[in-house]
Amino acid sequence: MEAEVKIMHKLKKLILLILSISIASLYLMFSNSTEIEASSNDNNSINYLKLKNKSTSLSTIYSEKYQTRIHNQINKQKKLNNYTFQHPLLIRNPYGTNTTAVYMYFKTTEELQASYTIHCNNYADFSQTLNSNTLSSYTTEHEYLLFGAIPNQTNTIIVTLTNKQGKVVDTLSWSYNAPSLQGGDQYLTVECDDSNTSSLSNGLYTVLGNDVTEDSEEQAYMRLYDNYGIIVVKFLSFLIEVTVFFLKTTPCTLVFLVQK
Repeated sequence: MEAEVKIMHKLKKLILLILSISIASLYLMFSNSTEIEASSNDNNSINYLKLKNKSTSLSTIYSEKYQTRIHNQINKQKKLNNYTFQHPLLIRNPYGTNTTAVYMYFKTTEELQASYTIHCNNYADFSQTLNSNTLSSYTTEHEYLLFGAIPNQTNTIIVTLTNKQGKVVDTLSWSYNAPSLQGGDQYLTVECDDSNTSSLSNGLYTVLGNDVTEDSEEQAYMRLYDNYGIIVVKFLSFLIEVTVFFLKTTPCTLVFLVQK
């Protein structure tokens, strides 16, 4: 009888151990589970990772606690998977500060340089060489923020890898339905005077936009334009919205229209 009691006691312990392991496994499985979203609704779509518990509150977004939490989520995903160029980690506006931008992360076996082009019908292409955070601009670990998508339009994003001999070794293309700007679509462009043919530096023009008071319900913002008279950055209260429109192909002198 005593022997049977000991056996039953050991059996209970074993069952509890198995249950504990099962619960722990389920917890890890669900805590590490990810949700994805399609980048567009056409055949050239790619999967974007959806981060958990994202906020739309500006005061929350621009807090150290929130940014750290988002940063930790991204770092966790980078460690969980082996992201390659053809299967990268892609996240739409991860930190909530660049409405139409896309975060991209992947690794390569050799040091390569990355560049990208964004194409949208009725707009000139926008192309940039990506900053690899290295002196040579070549790296095996690639982490970028792709900005320049036209809001509320279907864009085609083409990323290209080039080796140190200048040869293109791989390309990746997908379509992206970029969202509308959160701060509104006013003053996306300004009038340009292209009679001045002198070369302009690669910088931005700042306009101290709308004049609002503390009692006003209107959103306060500043606007930054590129050399083509197209808005590049829009500063809201705690919010930066980034988009790039290229309607012209030659630099111009900006003529700002100030609303009184």
